[in-house]
Amino acid sequence: MACCPPKESMSATVSSPSLSTSTTASLSGTRWIISQRDDLVWFIGTALVGYLALALMSLGFSLTLLTLVWLLGIDGPHVTGTVTRTYFDRQERHRLGWLLWALLPLLFIGPLAVVAGQGALFFLFAVCWQHYHITKQHVGFVMLWRAKNRERDAAEMKLDRWFVLASGVIPLALFMARRVWPPVVGQTS
Repeated sequence: MACCPPKESMSATVSSPSLSTSTTASLSGTRWIISQRDDLVWFIGTALVGYLALALMSLGFSLTLLTLVWLLGIDGPHVTGTVTRTYFDRQERHRLGWLLWALLPLLFIGPLAVVAGQGALFFLFAVCWQHYHITKQHVGFVMLWRAKNRERDAAEMKLDRWFVLASGVIPLALFMARRVWPPVVGQTS
């Protein structure tokens, strides 16, 4: 697998695979985003980990323990890596300028919400934002796959985008409407 030539920012060169046509297609003619092995591990395999977590919860495993494993093993390193590549990279600091530092006070919103007795509402907002962020990443994966396979039909791209967004957001909206929203706003279910 060839890697892109270094760009101006460290965060852009850490592990950016080439999206050139040199990647071989599988027997079915599909061009993989990175490679067959990497796509199956990083895109399909991670979904299987999610299903494993659901299976463990259905078997009675502690949601708190599973969340802790997720935060320390997956999300924590992901966030830490993103922050360090941004704040410790001289070129990124220069490119983002004051905006990078203006974001730091936002770190206090969660603790202030808890102190103000609105921790549950903040947690709900944070979970919804995270869910939307992940759904948008999935849209990006679909668009990368389409580009790699030279699928450029605008109507189909729009349909794919809306389908992935709807399939990610509607289940969360239904869950919130039935289980979460009434207690948060003080109603009973």
